[in-house]
Amino acid sequence: MFPNFPRGKVILLLTFLVLVSTSALFSQSLIADSGKPGSCTDPPPSFMDPDAVLTGVTLSGTLGVYVAPFATLTATNPYTIAIGNCSNVQDSDLVSTTSPANPVTGTGEAYGSIELGAETILAHGATVLGGQTAKGGTTIGVYGKCPRKRRGKAGPACPSFVGFNSKVDGATIEKDVFVGHLVYVDRGAVIPSGYMVPNGAWVKAGEEMKSIERITREVRAFMDAVVHVNVEFAEGYNELAEHGYNVAGINLNPKTDFNHDRQFEPNLAGIPTVDPAFPNRIIGAVTMANTLQELSGVMGNQVALRADEGYPFTIGPIMQMDDNFTLHALEHTSVTLGASGTFGPHSLVHGGLFEGDPGITKTGDFFTLGEHSVFFRSTMSGANSSVGNYSLVQDSVYTGAGQTIGNCEIVVGNKVTPLVWKDKLPPATCSN
Repeated sequence: MFPNFPRGKVILLLTFLVLVSTSALFSQSLIADSGKPGSCTDPPPSFMDPDAVLTGVTLSGTLGVYVAPFATLTATNPYTIAIGNCSNVQDSDLVSTTSPANPVTGTGEAYGSIELGAETILAHGATVLGGQTAKGGTTIGVYGKCPRKRRGKAGPACPSFVGFNSKVDGATIEKDVFVGHLVYVDRGAVIPSGYMVPNGAWVKAGEEMKSIERITREVRAFMDAVVHVNVEFAEGYNELAEHGYNVAGINLNPKTDFNHDRQFEPNLAGIPTVDPAFPNRIIGAVTMANTLQELSGVMGNQVALRADEGYPFTIGPIMQMDDNFTLHALEHTSVTLGASGTFGPHSLVHGGLFEGDPGITKTGDFFTLGEHSVFFRSTMSGANSSVGNYSLVQDSVYTGAGQTIGNCEIVVGNKVTPLVWKDKLPPATCSN
């Protein structure tokens, strides 16, 4: 996903429902595209980050597509992956025509082509796997129908969204669908146009209506805004590359309307730093207490700290950032991480606006975030607080020391519900 709004934009301050069991608040300041720069009405050339890995996949012929750092797209012959205009595949996403076997459930391997329609959004950490469906293969945003009216205009494309660390495994996601965070859409399932899926849900074939509810206008506006932002990234990162700025390692952010065409160098231990050879990505207004040399010892591989939308990020000395950790924020919001934090493999911290506070995303000292967990638009400011594995904390505030969220729990507005699909994970993963 505010001062000094850019001119020519229509700003929508929205509070809307993203479901957990019945409902959960999901609010953020949004910018409608309205044909302005970054809109899909006149998209720029596509951009693939140099740290993304595409095998058997090409962006040739596409426009407005943004593929973020450490995304992996793999098509194994004879299967294919196709991507529509103005789509985005975000940090540490996996898109593969092979769906591996699951020894926990006894499910075997599956294979199939994948097609992402125009304006498909794969949020940070999402996984999309191939498989055989009634439509032939896995599809997102290809079939179905768009709302009759979109901000006063009609068009053949409308966004579909797959949330943070969610998985679509051999399924069909139609146009105009919002899939929440840490969701599992299982083989053969079909989510029809005009619906959204609760955080932490398990959508099974033939039982889809048990897990979905009608989408709202506010959610549709949010998806439009995400398309706008990522089309601007395609344009902005192309401009960085064209003007000789290296789009790798530790580097400047691109100029966009939501950062008022400003660029920032990351700051490490008080030193402004640009280092294109650094193996991980640190982009824009990121201030870190660690030195460059120290980071090499506490960071895993494929770590992305991107202050190219929301900023600034202020990060105390790191204890550990494991492989595929991602830090990002919705526009006009910031993130603060306390000292001696530990962030597990494939975990995510994401800033946003909650209860009027653009800096709500904060962690205290000695904070721990488990593997595949998501910390979104929340505060855990007390020392020695922790979030377990495969858990989501969204729109929640904890100020005491030693606060603990267990494994495989979905927390929204400080209300705790279980991760519905935990039976697909090894028992030890969700043991508390």
